[in-house]
Amino acid sequence: MPKDRNKPRGRTTAYGYFVVDEKEKHAKANPGVKINFGEFSKLCGQKWQTMGEEDRIEFEKKASEDKIRYEQEMASYEPPAGAKKTKKRKKDPNAPKRPATAFFLFSTANREKAKAQLEEGAKVGDVAKKLGEMWKLVSAEEKENFAKIAKESKAEYDRAMEEYRANTPKESPPKRKKKKKVSSEEDEPSDDISDEDHDY
Repeated sequence: MPKDRNKPRGRTTAYGYFVVDEKEKHAKANPGVKINFGEFSKLCGQKWQTMGEEDRIEFEKKASEDKIRYEQEMASYEPPAGAKKTKKRKKDPNAPKRPATAFFLFSTANREKAKAQLEEGAKVGDVAKKLGEMWKLVSAEEKENFAKIAKESKAEYDRAMEEYRANTPKESPPKRKKKKKVSSEEDEPSDDISDEDHDY
């Protein structure tokens, strides 16, 4: 079935926005130089892992806004007749909950204040935009307080995940289906077996 051009664009993660930003910086600093994507991806991953919560705020904010955009568009999206529904991966209710970022903590604490500054019935996207504007005006000291809480939550989450992985049995990978090679009448019978292609 051909790709549905009306389907909303998937949401971009904070890391995705970070990679785009890094590509733009590389292009400006090295005009005309092609990127070695393997090496570039590795460097981006290493840099992202060492970045502090404060440095990730800009990308987390963009990701939060894009998530709202995606959910709003998907709410009104009607897939074409006969289209297969994408199966969502079931979440383990026993798995530790991902920690909130500094910006998310700030948003939770100031959502009502942001709504009060907007017209009644303001959309979720407008509230998120207002929170982003408010965040820019927050003092470095207050941002550091939210970042500290987020860092502590992240450390606790990492510890919980280590324990969760240690006590959760790993699922066996799906078995590949094998298909016998079809031979023509002129060919001799063959025992060759070819693997089907699979998308994982």
